[in-house]
Amino acid sequence: MFAHASYVYGNFPVLSSEAADLRTRAVNAWNNYQGIATKQTDCDSQEVQAGDADRTANEQNAAAVVAAVYLYAITGSATYNDYVKAHYRDSYMRPYFDSSWSRYDPEQGEALLFYTTLAIADATVKNNIRADKLRDVNVTKQTYGFTPNDDLYRDFWDDAQYHWGSNAPRANYGNTNMDVIFYSIGAASTTTYRNRAVEVLHYFHGVNPFGMGVCTGFDLERCQDLDVRPGSRVCSGRTERGCGKLGSANGSGSTHGSTASEVL
Repeated sequence: MFAHASYVYGNFPVLSSEAADLRTRAVNAWNNYQGIATKQTDCDSQEVQAGDADRTANEQNAAAVVAAVYLYAITGSATYNDYVKAHYRDSYMRPYFDSSWSRYDPEQGEALLFYTTLAIADATVKNNIRADKLRDVNVTKQTYGFTPNDDLYRDFWDDAQYHWGSNAPRANYGNTNMDVIFYSIGAASTTTYRNRAVEVLHYFHGVNPFGMGVCTGFDLERCQDLDVRPGSRVCSGRTERGCGKLGSANGSGSTHGSTASEVL
């Protein structure tokens, strides 16, 4: 977390002191973690009834790989690169023991793909990660790309993913499709992956016959007096064609002024 934030802050000169502080914190946290021979896995006494905060040794090891990626990005130290090279394909890494790359623990798949963008990345590791992601795309057919007949609501996934908190992995289905586009993972056409991601968004918010998604945070006043035409990016709160009538899948009239694809 510290290393990732340091990388982001480092892009803004006005935040250079904060980026340096976060970098120091990240290095110290890394050194502390690596200095503990036996990782603690049963620290939470459950006195605070808010779920078990303990993490297994494998979960901690996976988090260390993620940390190493961002530490390498901000320091260039071979120590972190060597750690990534030694462990990025370990069996506890989510992209390598689950399908769909990053539907769960998305920070792991994201970090590995981010590594491939670094100018100082190991060429072999970079190519392996990209090839592994492409293999996941080619094998996990019902995760990637848009096949409308797979699901009435145009956003198919397996029954096992219908569980408490399932909106998170569902959103990550959209993200893992967009990763194919963002990282140019060997796809001849990107349209099917973008469409799948858009349909994930539609599953959450709905979409009306004018191609306008329904999002929260936009009240009727902001839409007032604006006309809706096919292909337009505005909505109306007064006419029958407007968002007051068609804007919401549940009839609430909640709308926004952008097409779903623009949200992405």
